[in-house]
Amino acid sequence: MPSANAVLPVRAPVWRRIVHDETRHRMAPRPPAAPVPERGGAIMTSPVEEREPALLDVFGRRLVLACGLAATLAAAMLVTAVLMLAGAESRRELAALAALLAESAAPALLADNPAQAQRALDTLRANRAVSAAAVYRLTGGPWVQFRQPLGEAVPGSPPAAEGHAPDRGEEMLRIRTSAGTMLGWVWLQADPERQQRLVVKCLGFALLAVLCAVAVAAAFAIRWNGHLLHPLDQIREVSERVASEENLTVRASHTGAPEFEPLVAAFNQMLGRIQARDGQLRHQCDQLGELLAQRTAELAQLNAALKESRADTARARQAKTAFLSQMSHELRTPLTAVIGFSEMLMEEAEAAGSVSLRADLERIQKAGQSLLGLINEIIDLAKIEAGELTLQNEQFDVLGLANEIFATLQTAAELHHNHLLLEATPNLPPMQGDRAKLHRTLRNLLDNALKFTERGEVRLRITPDSRGAEEQMVFEVCDNGVGMSTQQLECLFQEGAPPEAGIRRKFGGPGLGVAISRQFVLAMGGELTARSETGRGSSFTVRLPLCGQAPPAPARPLPEGVTAAGGSSTVVLVIDDDPNTRALMVRYLTKEGFTAHTAANGREGIELARALQPALITLDVMMPEVDGWSVLSMLKADPLLAAIPVVMLTMVAEPDKGLPLGASEFLTKPVDFKRLSALLHRYCPEPGHRPILIVEDDEILSHLLRRNLEREGFTALVAADGRAALDLIQLHLPALILLDLMMPEMDGFEFAQKLRGRKGMADVPVVVLTAKELTEEDRQRLRGNVTSILQKQDLTEETLHNELRIALARHLRQQPSE
Repeated sequence: MPSANAVLPVRAPVWRRIVHDETRHRMAPRPPAAPVPERGGAIMTSPVEEREPALLDVFGRRLVLACGLAATLAAAMLVTAVLMLAGAESRRELAALAALLAESAAPALLADNPAQAQRALDTLRANRAVSAAAVYRLTGGPWVQFRQPLGEAVPGSPPAAEGHAPDRGEEMLRIRTSAGTMLGWVWLQADPERQQRLVVKCLGFALLAVLCAVAVAAAFAIRWNGHLLHPLDQIREVSERVASEENLTVRASHTGAPEFEPLVAAFNQMLGRIQARDGQLRHQCDQLGELLAQRTAELAQLNAALKESRADTARARQAKTAFLSQMSHELRTPLTAVIGFSEMLMEEAEAAGSVSLRADLERIQKAGQSLLGLINEIIDLAKIEAGELTLQNEQFDVLGLANEIFATLQTAAELHHNHLLLEATPNLPPMQGDRAKLHRTLRNLLDNALKFTERGEVRLRITPDSRGAEEQMVFEVCDNGVGMSTQQLECLFQEGAPPEAGIRRKFGGPGLGVAISRQFVLAMGGELTARSETGRGSSFTVRLPLCGQAPPAPARPLPEGVTAAGGSSTVVLVIDDDPNTRALMVRYLTKEGFTAHTAANGREGIELARALQPALITLDVMMPEVDGWSVLSMLKADPLLAAIPVVMLTMVAEPDKGLPLGASEFLTKPVDFKRLSALLHRYCPEPGHRPILIVEDDEILSHLLRRNLEREGFTALVAADGRAALDLIQLHLPALILLDLMMPEMDGFEFAQKLRGRKGMADVPVVVLTAKELTEEDRQRLRGNVTSILQKQDLTEETLHNELRIALARHLRQQPSE
C-alpha cells in the first residue's frame, strides 16, 4: 500500500510542437501505460509513456492558434485598408494629371499645333504612374499620344464616358476653352504594375506581422504555460489515479504560481476528508456486518419460535374447534329437547284450554330459542376467527326463503306494532349459494330492524342487479326506527356494539348479529353496507352474486327438497284465487304433514304442477281469467299431469260436468277438512306398518322424537348407539332411520357405512339428526350413505314431519311397502 501522504513527482513540461494536429494526436492509438513502482509501494506513471495530453500542452497549442488567428485577421484588415487608400490616392493623382494636361493642350488645339501638344504629353514620360496618354479632337482618332515601353495601345477613338473607369484604370477629361467651348478629350491610363507591387508589399508586411505575433504567443506559452497550468494538470492526474485505483492516499504537490497554492491545498484537504469518511464508512460497514449477522441469528431463532408458536396455535385451534363441536352437541341437544317438549306442552295446554299455562310455556320456548341463537352466534364467531367457516352450494328460491323468514318474524313484528313488508321483482331467478347463511343474515337484519322500531315499517326489498358482467341479487332491509349516528355506524360491524348504551339497556341483545352477518356475506363473495340517520331509521344493503342462471324450467323454480322427475307423495298443490282459502289450506295441510304449494290462478297453477309433479291438486272452479274447468281440461291433456288426482272445490258439486273431464273427487265450500283428510290419505301413499328407527344416545331427545312420531301415526323404535341399532335391524326392518352422529360405542358415521353394506338395507332412507357442526370432510363421509341432514338447532315438528314424509315417499316409489 502507498504511504499515507504520497506525492506525485512534478513532470517537466515537454513542448513538442507549437503547431500540432490535435485531432490526429487524440485519434492515434496509445499503448497501455506500464506501471512503475515508487517508494512506499505506490504505482506511478512512467515519464515516457504515451498518455492523454497534459493541460499545459493543450492550452499552449490553443493559445498559439488563437494568437495566430487574431494576427492574421488584423493583418488582413490592415492590407485591405492600405489597398483602399492607395487606390483612392492613385485616382486623385490621375485626375490631377488629366486636368493639367487638358489645360496645356487647349492652346495647341486652338492653334492646331500638334507639336505643342506632343511636348505637353512628353512631360508625362517621367511619371511612372501613367502608362499611356492621348489627346483627341472632336473628330477623328488620337491627335497626339504616347505610351510607356510596356504600356497598352491607345484606343482608336475616345471612350464614350467622361471620368474615371476603375476596372481599366483610365481617366477621361474634356478639353474646353475659357469660354467653355469644347475642343476635344484627354485620355490617361494608370500603370497596372504599380498596383500589383503595392499589394505584394502590403502582404509581405502582413505576413511578417502574423509571424511576429505567433512567435510572441509561442514565447509566452513556453514561458508561462507550465508555470500557470501545471498545478491544474497535476490535480487532474491525481484525480484520474484516485478514480482508477481507488487510492485515497495520494496527494498533489504545488510547484507553480503561488496563486494556485490555495487550490492545491483545498484539493488535498478534500481528499483527506474523503479518506477519513471512507475509513469511517468501512468501520461502520464492518459493524453493520457484525450486527447483521447477530440479527440474522436472532431472526432465525425468532422464526423457529414462530414456527413452534404457529404449530401450537394450530393445535390450540384444532382443540378449540373440537371443543366447540363437542360443546355445541352437548348444549344444543338438551335445548332441542326443551324447545320440543315446550311445543308439545303448548299444544296440549291449548287443547286443555289453559291460557296461563300456555303463556308460561311460550316464555320457556322463547327463552330456549334465544339461548340456542346465542350459542349459534358464539360458535359462528369462533369458526370465523379460526378461518374454518364452511359454505354450502345449493340452488334455492329467493322468494320462498323470504316468505319463510317473514312467517317466523310475524309475531315479533306484531309485538312492536310494526308492519312487515316484502317488495320483490316479479319472476326472480333462483340463487346458487349457501341458503342457510343467507337465511341467518336476512333474519338477523330484519330482527334488528323490528327490535329498534316501534309502531313503524320494516321493509325487505329484493331486486336483481348487475355490476359489469356479474349478475347479483340485492337485498335491502329498511326501517324508520331509532337510527344511528355517524360514530355508531363506524363501529357497527364490531362484535358487541349496540347503537348506544340507553338503547342497549332498553332492547338488550349481545350485538353479534350484524357482525356475523357481515362475515357471512363476505364469505359468500358479497358486501354488506349500511346507511342510517339518528331518529329517521336505517338501511342495510346486501349484495350477493347470483352464481348461476335459472334452468330452462317453468316460471316458478322448484322448491327445496322436491325433484321434478317423480315428485313427492307429500306435495299438494292448491289452486285458488281466494288468499284466505289458500292460507287456510296451507295451514291445515302443513299440520297434517303435507308440503303445500299454492297458485293464485290457473296458468300459474299449471306451470307449478309441471315443476312439482304433486301427489294431489285441489282446484277451485270459480276463478278469473281461466276457470277451474278449463284448468282441469289442460291438466288432463298434458301427459305429464294427466295421472295426478284433482279434487275440485266448488259451491255446488257438479259431477256430471267434472267427472268426464277427469276430476277425481268433489268438495263443496266451506271445505270439510275431515273429508279432505280422508282424500289425502287415499291418494297420497302412507309408510305402511314398518317402523321408524331412532338411533340417539340422548334419552330425553329420543323420547321426544318417539312421542312426536307416534302422535302422527308412526311406529317408532329406539336404539342408544349404532351397534344396538344394527342388532335391532335384524329383528325389525325399518321404513326410515333417524340417525344421530355423536354416539358412544359406534358413532353415526360408522353405522351408516356398515348399514349400506348389509343386504336389503341399501335403499332404506337415513335422515341424519345432529347438533354437530359438519365439516366438508364429514359431509364427504356421509355422502351416498344418508338421505338428508337436519341440524338439531333448526329442528321443528313441521320440519321433521315434512322431511320424514318426503323421504318415505321417495323410498316407497322405488320399493313399495310390504
